[in-house]
Amino acid sequence: MDEFLEKFNDPGEQDLFAGDQNTYQLQGSLPYLCPIFFFIPIIVNRDSSYCRFHANQQLAWLIFMIIIGIALAIIGIIPILGTLVGLLGRLAMIIVSIVLCYGAYKGYAVKIPILGDIIRFF
Repeated sequence: MDEFLEKFNDPGEQDLFAGDQNTYQLQGSLPYLCPIFFFIPIIVNRDSSYCRFHANQQLAWLIFMIIIGIALAIIGIIPILGTLVGLLGRLAMIIVSIVLCYGAYKGYAVKIPILGDIIRFF
């Protein structure tokens, strides 16, 4: 799993963490499983680069999940194919959430494609 995450890791961002990932592992990783709580790392420590990075990525993941959810709902109108695509899409989102959570826990700086570079709210 670590080799897979290393492909998507941003070493420039990871260098900025400077040990914060050891202090805030849990608070930085768990909100990936339920991205509506993207603000938790910021509440814990607004000055931590680790917390800011993962709060931004969790917000990007939340927006991405909403967009995909809307697309899956529209595709879900198609009787059998829509149901199958919807189930596979939701399963893929759960798997990606678990991988992102694991990556944050291990201290990786994995960016969400496209939105991860755009969103810098915190």
